Amino acid sequence: MVDGGLVDLADVLREYDVALAQAVAGHLRLVVQARAASARCPACGVASGHVCSRYWRVAADVTTFGLQLQLQIRARRFRCHNPACPRRVFAERLPGLPAWARRSERVSNLLAYTALSVGGLPGQRVAALYGLHYSRQTLLRAACRLTLAAPQTVRVLGVDDYAYRRGRTYGTLLYDWETRRVIDLLPERSAVFLASWLKAHPGVEIISRDRGGIYAEGAREGAPAAIQVADRFHLMQNLGDCLERIAQKGIRLQPVPDPTPPPQPPSRPPSRAEQAKLATRARRQQRQDTIRELFQQGASIGGVAGKPSRRAPSAASCSKDAPTAGGTAPGQRRC
Repeated sequence: MVDGGLVDLADVLREYDVALAQAVAGHLRLVVQARAASARCPACGVASGHVCSRYWRVAADVTTFGLQLQLQIRARRFRCHNPACPRRVFAERLPGLPAWARRSERVSNLLAYTALSVGGLPGQRVAALYGLHYSRQTLLRAACRLTLAAPQTVRVLGVDDYAYRRGRTYGTLLYDWETRRVIDLLPERSAVFLASWLKAHPGVEIISRDRGGIYAEGAREGAPAAIQVADRFHLMQNLGDCLERIAQKGIRLQPVPDPTPPPQPPSRPPSRAEQAKLATRARRQQRQDTIRELFQQGASIGGVAGKPSRRAPSAASCSKDAPTAGGTAPGQRRC
């Protein structure tokens, strides 16, 4: 656990009078009361020292000496004596504690800047190291309550959209490209809101936007003299979409030939097995060449294979005389 130590406790002692301090179940409870003898009315601003009643407020503060600091404040109600003021009784405004708040400004600022630095869920784990056990929604709400500084004249304006709810509700994010800081958040993704913002904040020279036509129309209407460009992210996105369409169409890109041939490995003499394989391949190739030449010369399959011919004898080779009952005549072939 990260400890705030004496610094935060000194702030409390400087602003309040401590009546009681006790450690209870991992908490350091301080019973305190504001030191100021009077308070100003929040409606008219007139100071009053007339205390009419008291009540208790409990607020969480930062960790001190490994214990969660808890302030139990005896607050006062004052009576306003200004006859023109519509309020007769008001509660005093306590230092470092907003009205109706259950935690101090130190805790709220710590939660807000933690959420801005690392996000909601990681910020929840980081805040637990400080002894502040709050949900990620609490951290995000604390970050949203921060007031942004008044925007100055922006020369290079970045415009992009962000999602309240992805696929349904979107807003517009405005940021300064030179300082890399967020300037404003517009509630809608529309040309009307962008044009009205540009008219209310003149001096923009360059507008870096996405590929949407909505922002192009709003930029033309709100700042017609500004130059519209696309940022690096959207340029790379355009290139990726173009390559994807080319790949889907099946266009084959010819590889660029390398002018320098690859280095050849050093040659080595063939082994005995490789020599025998090469000799067998040469004999087979020679035999195939010989067979091809014989076929071209008109030789039959038997002639190519070296076998005797099995063709039927012609009629001229047979005897004109009919064969006898006992067989063929001497010197004659039997057909």
